[in-house]
Amino acid sequence: RLGWADPFSDARFTQRQTAYVSAMNLNGAYTPQMVVNGTSEFVGSDNASLSRSLVDALHTKAEVKFTKLGAAYTSGGIIKVQYGLEGKFAGNKINFALVSTEETTVVKRGENGGRTLKNENVVRRLITENASASGEISFSSSPAPKNTVIVGYVQEGNNRKILGAAMVKM
Repeated sequence: RLGWADPFSDARFTQRQTAYVSAMNLNGAYTPQMVVNGTSEFVGSDNASLSRSLVDALHTKAEVKFTKLGAAYTSGGIIKVQYGLEGKFAGNKINFALVSTEETTVVKRGENGGRTLKNENVVRRLITENASASGEISFSSSPAPKNTVIVGYVQEGNNRKILGAAMVKM
């Protein structure tokens, strides 16, 4: 409705945002909304809230540790991710985000019409499974791995709290 389509939007990402609204007893979802560790939320441009939330998160001991997180790009265009966990992972979810560290978008219409936008840390794919002590998942690869990282994180199902996270560069 703003005159251009967000090339990175995905209905599944909207569903995740709606789940946070429910878990955090919010009035609704909005953009730009930021959620830190599944426990605090605020307007994405609120630097003071971001700083406080990050300090709190960095002083919180992780309940789950990644003992292994590795990724390899196969000749068939697949990214295989292997992981190992220890800690409070049983009964929770494990998520893997295929993240492009930089994307450029040329906007043709709307309030940013004629501008070229630089986007950082764009989630391109997301896989969610039941957490287990170890395992492997696969992504079909797009975008190319040159500017890609894989972020793995374990999350409680009901309240969406992040219990532990790790990242590996491609």
